[in-house]
Amino acid sequence: MKRGIFIVLEGPDRSGKSTQASLLKAWLEERGREVVGTREPGGTRLSEQIRKILLDPRSNIEPMTELFLYETSRIKHTLEKIMPALKAGKVIICDRYTLSTTAYQGYGRGLDLKTVETLNRIATMNLKPHLTLVLDIPHRSFAQREHLRAGRDRMERQS
Repeated sequence: MKRGIFIVLEGPDRSGKSTQASLLKAWLEERGREVVGTREPGGTRLSEQIRKILLDPRSNIEPMTELFLYETSRIKHTLEKIMPALKAGKVIICDRYTLSTTAYQGYGRGLDLKTVETLNRIATMNLKPHLTLVLDIPHRSFAQREHLRAGRDRMERQS
């Protein structure tokens, strides 16, 4: 039986995470691997509902509430989708995971980093990706991708 592999793609919005995740998934499947593509927040029915709340531009969410919503989504996602796929020997490719929470809620919202780290650890039951790829693109590239911002969500509207 093949060993499961957990790969996470991180980076800012419009950096190409979803595109690269899709390309990597196709490449691995061509080589005979079973691949599960997923995202955070999201990946399960409940987590997708939480995603809608978090990204709704009409939502007024305090930073700590936002953190707990992300972690609630994450624990459900980890338990229902990621861990079973790993146990089945599949490759999981996830668009965002704990590093995004550290960046957005920790550094971006100014929440205590130790609190964010502790909640990340609890929500993942200490599961860590085998590989995290951080996509970093030059600032000028964001201007070229401005057309991708149509219908910006709550997070993309933040400074």
